[in-house]
Amino acid sequence: METILKSIDAVIFDIGGVLWRSNGIPLSDKWAARCGLDTESFDRIVFASDWGQQALSGQITSDEKWKNIGSLLKLSANDILELRQDTWSGWWDTELFTYIHTLKPNYKLGIISDASSETREKVKEWINEDLFEVIVISAEEGVCKPNPLIYQIALQKLAVEAPASVFIDDRIKNIETAQSLGMKAIHYKEYAQMKLELDRYLE
Repeated sequence: METILKSIDAVIFDIGGVLWRSNGIPLSDKWAARCGLDTESFDRIVFASDWGQQALSGQITSDEKWKNIGSLLKLSANDILELRQDTWSGWWDTELFTYIHTLKPNYKLGIISDASSETREKVKEWINEDLFEVIVISAEEGVCKPNPLIYQIALQKLAVEAPASVFIDDRIKNIETAQSLGMKAIHYKEYAQMKLELDRYLE
């Protein structure tokens, strides 16, 4: 008997590294110099600290994270505000958003993002319920990728089964978890590569 493949009902995107790209290195160089640190030390404090992970999982707020970082770096309140604003310095992939709009009539669209408590407000111009049916943010759910629970939360909210979904992320560990749950998954490297792979799933 011929096997009938399950059709795709939902396409789920990561935000950072897929829909949005940070300016990254210039930010670290600028602020490391201002703080009297090398870039590696600055990045470890700002981007890889326990406070950062706690903010992503909702254990502390974004304000608490930045207060702790500012205290350690001996930054003034104005400096902290400027640094916070600079970390949001980046760009949205308008070509990808144009493509996503073409998917909306036929597929449920979702977001799964490791992000802090301020993110929903910060990204609402681009990431909102007008385009995406479900927006799952780790700080709001209390769990981060690659924990399977955050994927299951998104699937439940979208009311789709794992094999009927495609998940797109730039981190391979997150892709591997999605696949282990039975989801289709695309390791994002660039727009053209992602679109080619996704179009194949949607044929």
